Amino acid sequence: MPTIAALVAVAVLASLGVWQLRRHAWRQEGLAQRSARIDLPPIAIADVLADPGAFADRRATAHGHFLRSETIVVRQVPLGLEGSVDVMTPLALSPPAPSDAPLVLVRRGSVPGAALESFLVRDRARADEAVTVEGLVQPLSLQPVTPGSASERHRDWQRFAPARPDAVAALQAQISRPLASVWLEAGPGAPGDLPVGRITRPTSPVDHVSYAVFWFAMAALAGAHWVGFGFHRGREAERAAARLSRRR
Repeated sequence: MPTIAALVAVAVLASLGVWQLRRHAWRQEGLAQRSARIDLPPIAIADVLADPGAFADRRATAHGHFLRSETIVVRQVPLGLEGSVDVMTPLALSPPAPSDAPLVLVRRGSVPGAALESFLVRDRARADEAVTVEGLVQPLSLQPVTPGSASERHRDWQRFAPARPDAVAALQAQISRPLASVWLEAGPGAPGDLPVGRITRPTSPVDHVSYAVFWFAMAALAGAHWVGFGFHRGREAERAAARLSRRR
């Protein structure tokens, strides 16, 4: 029975390790495909808005002007950017569209926290400036919220998750016009310019290799425990045989 139990345990634990390695290979293939889409030439934002679901993980180019007075500042930034904040601003597209045309939310990049207020003052002074933005297209979880319906506007946000409907609804409620169903993650600009844009390459949310190592280690531990148990039983049998021999 111990041998059967050990074989079953080793087989199950090893199969879990193999499954994690297969998951790793499958996920890496998907990430490689997404990265390849990022490297394709950028397309016009008009094409994206005509069929938003078809252009995730593609770079797009948008022309227009920022509604700089409606900028929000996100305090929580990725690791490695401590001391900085993210700046996000709605973009009104050009050529001029109807007054209720959707705005494209743009994550413009990071600004050092100490330089934020001076940056925002300079930024508002450029309210009428036309801009061209190239960025990564990402989906935005829109909700049926009336634009500008919030009683209070918040410039500073602790975090903003575009995939969370409640977060997007709160933002929509304080923006003056409807938002498009995609947003742009702006790429790097000229050296020294603020904000410092970045395009985030897709990564796996799960470390499948570490999980595989864990399961293989558990399988090895189960096998070692069975071997140790066998040696223990063998020594007990030898001692019993020796005692029996002395009695004779």
